[in-house]
Amino acid sequence: MDVPEGTWDLRTGTSDIAAFPRQDWIRSVTAVPADAGGAEPGYSPPSGVPQAGHVLIGYLGRVRGVHARPENLMVTAGFAQGLALLCKVLRERGHDTLAVEDPGHPGEWEFIAGAGLRPVGILVDEDGIRVDLLAASGARAVLTTPGNQFPTGVAPRTGPPAIVLGYASTPPKTLRVALEKLGACVRGDRRA
Repeated sequence: MDVPEGTWDLRTGTSDIAAFPRQDWIRSVTAVPADAGGAEPGYSPPSGVPQAGHVLIGYLGRVRGVHARPENLMVTAGFAQGLALLCKVLRERGHDTLAVEDPGHPGEWEFIAGAGLRPVGILVDEDGIRVDLLAASGARAVLTTPGNQFPTGVAPRTGPPAIVLGYASTPPKTLRVALEKLGACVRGDRRA
C-alpha cells in the first residue's frame, strides 16, 4: 500500500523493512557457511548452536542488562513459542498469574489466559511499567516489552531490565524472563 508523503503508517504487526541492514545480512549469510566446519551444516543440538548462544548472551548483557550463561538460554521459533513455554513453566511452578503491561497487546493477554494463567494488568506511564503497582499486585512473574512499549511507544528512560531487576531482587523472588525479538538487534535506533 502506497502511503502519501508526510503521513505515517501506524499499522501494527509490520516492521520498517527499509531499515533492515541488507548488506550486513548478505555478508553474514555468505561468511557463516564459508567458515563452517564439517559438523555445522548438520543438525544442531536441540539447545541450539553453542556459538550462537555465546553471541546472544553477549548481546543481552550489553544491550538489555540480562546476565546469564549460554546453557540457560533458549532460542525459540518466535515470541509466541517463547511465551507458550514460559506459561507452561510458570503453571508447573505453581503460578496462576502473570503480570503484563496495561495497555498491552490484546492478543498477548488472550494467549496468556488461554494458556491457563490470569493476566494481571499493570499500568504503564512515561517511564514504562509502574513498578510500585507491580509490587502491590502480588504477581510473582512479569512480562514486559524489552524496548518501546506497545501500544504507547514509550521507551523507558531506565529500561525494563533495570526497573524489573529492582523489583525481582526484593522478596519474594520474582521470576524474570527475557523474551527478546531479534529485530531489536538490527534496529537503527539501537546498535548492539
